[in-house]
Amino acid sequence: METICSWNIRGLNWPNKQEDVKIFLHKKQIGLVGLLETKILTQSDQFIHCKATQNNTMKTFFITFVYGANHELRPLWEDLMHIAKEMDEAWYVLGDFNAVLYPGDRMGGTDELRNNGPYYTWTNKTIWTRIDRGFVNTYWYNAFDICQLNYMAYSLSDHIAMVLNFPWCPKPKPSFQFCNMWIRDPNFLPLMSSLTAQLASHDPNTKLKRLIQTTKTALQKLNNDKYTDLKTQLSRARADLEKVQLMLTYNLGDLETL
Repeated sequence: METICSWNIRGLNWPNKQEDVKIFLHKKQIGLVGLLETKILTQSDQFIHCKATQNNTMKTFFITFVYGANHELRPLWEDLMHIAKEMDEAWYVLGDFNAVLYPGDRMGGTDELRNNGPYYTWTNKTIWTRIDRGFVNTYWYNAFDICQLNYMAYSLSDHIAMVLNFPWCPKPKPSFQFCNMWIRDPNFLPLMSSLTAQLASHDPNTKLKRLIQTTKTALQKLNNDKYTDLKTQLSRARADLEKVQLMLTYNLGDLETL
């Protein structure tokens, strides 16, 4: 688990937005995500508190994803204070608090984690506020001394996604994954028939093992020959969109830019 993300995102029942979120999580290599204010979650409280383990180091920590209610925040503060008093391990609190910390956060017991990116985290195109934050306790620095919270560009929501980066750690070797789009390729069935016909006369277990090995190689070649460029074009288009969104974020007062 190299990164943690918290994002207040609406309309996640739409299949297109679900796919966009999956692409974002894959691109940013998110290991743990808290999606807030979405109908997919049935949670009615203002936070979700859990314990997590970083697989590569086996370090454990507590994490609280917050979605502050618009009408009444006092129960949230009281619950967080109660957790803080009992907490003697690394603890990270992040999410949409629906409250500003300082007067300058609105245009029109813990420490805030060092961060990078746009200052304002929510906008309705008229008002910009900083209501999405990440906080850690003192035990956090004993376990994870090099961490940074990155605020991403506006894209799928009126809230900015927050991504916590851990120190670099080795990644496991990627495994083979079957893509459903290959089935719709006109060369798929002839390719599978050809691979099956090439199998020598062996026992069933050996045939199955060799078929899996040859199929993996053949499908990877099919993907590289016909589908790799589509993914590159999509990534390039998303990168261009992110640059434009960041430019708009940093030029709020420039009417010509907007």
